[in-house]
Amino acid sequence: MNIKHHVSQITAILASLVLLASNSASASFVELYTVLTQVTEPVSGTPLDVYVLYARFNSPNDRVEQIYAFHGLSGSVLNAFYHKDNATSGLLSQSSGTWSPTVTGSASTNAPYDSYVTIAALPTLINNTQPNWEQPLSWNRPSLPAGNCYWNIQPPVAGVVGQAGSASDSVRIGQFVLPRGFCAGSFAMNVCNSSPSSPYVTESYATFSMVPTWFRDLDGDGFGASASGVATQCTAPSGYVLNSTDCNDANPVINPTTVWFRDTDGDGFGASASGTATQCTAPSGFVLNSTDCNDANPAINPATVWFRDTDGDGFGASASGTATQCTAPSGFVLNNTDCNDANPAINPTTVWFRDSDGDGFGVAAEGTIQSCTLPTGYSLINGDNCTTIANANQADINANGVGDACEIARGDLNLDGVVGGADVPLLLNAWGSLNPTSADINRDGIVNGQDFSILLSNWGTTV
Repeated sequence: MNIKHHVSQITAILASLVLLASNSASASFVELYTVLTQVTEPVSGTPLDVYVLYARFNSPNDRVEQIYAFHGLSGSVLNAFYHKDNATSGLLSQSSGTWSPTVTGSASTNAPYDSYVTIAALPTLINNTQPNWEQPLSWNRPSLPAGNCYWNIQPPVAGVVGQAGSASDSVRIGQFVLPRGFCAGSFAMNVCNSSPSSPYVTESYATFSMVPTWFRDLDGDGFGASASGVATQCTAPSGYVLNSTDCNDANPVINPTTVWFRDTDGDGFGASASGTATQCTAPSGFVLNSTDCNDANPAINPATVWFRDTDGDGFGASASGTATQCTAPSGFVLNNTDCNDANPAINPTTVWFRDSDGDGFGVAAEGTIQSCTLPTGYSLINGDNCTTIANANQADINANGVGDACEIARGDLNLDGVVGGADVPLLLNAWGSLNPTSADINRDGIVNGQDFSILLSNWGTTV
């Protein structure tokens, strides 16, 4: 190893141990692996791929001592990394910055978008990862060195598996931030680690890649899903995209840009005026369409069937005609309840009057029924001038409000309003007549003594 003269004595000792242990048989190191997260830097809106690099071990007490000979393999890109740290004044940059974990700055506004190298610990002012790059600028450069680079941990205890920022079986090695979908290629390094079970420092050579992950987009809406298929390669496979944000990859209408519309009345039809939400999954109370012309009435929507109201009484009939649409056509209503759409007087609110004598004229005092169809024994007309005798013509010659049929039935044969002597000759003239027209007071088909008795019993009475 070519170690710079100012490297600490501990680093030199560790390097010597690396050489001594190169032929030892420890196998606690397992692999290098990356965890890719897609983020968007909020200030610039830049979409990024964040690769966090880990070294995995098979012992809970393994400790990374030093990383060295870190370099890009053939075709790798060294100058595409983003930095957002104190050296860039908190701005996202590919042309300036530092790899030092102590200069990252804010854990919330800088760290998630900054490229840095570390051993175990998160990037803070007290991070113990030390530089030993054989470059004039050391860590203070945006790109990775073209040759080998090195870093180590002081004191070494900080590099133990499972420290903050690391997994339970791993040690965090660094974070590399690239443009979304950028293929940086493959890299290699030597990892020096120690374990309480071994007196030696073990050296392991391993590779890893920073290659974008693509997700199949089955419905072709520009949004993929990991469940639909995943490919890790530099160029996009046909039918794949960089994101895995589709919650329904079988429906191109549903994805993270889908606009949902509030359905206030719960009839399955929404309205933009009621409220919108842009997201992949449907919010409660929202639907995909914005076609409701009345979102306060569940009975009115594009599936509403309207019924023609021919007689204009407010009640329609399917036999008169229908229309399916949101707004009411002229001359149509929502209900289909008119049993006679040619007569505005007959509908479900029609009041029928009891017609006891069946002459077509009823009396409210005797009973009413509200119904569309005619009930038996009822009439649409309220007003019978003779409720006990059927008189369909409602004749009332003397215009006294009492039907002639009822006056004759009392014995008032001349219809002068009083039963008296003037009525007797009319009865006697018809005496014995069969099927008489007027003097048959009791309507038994013959004028006789029974009729005369009725006349006498009502003698002198008036209406």
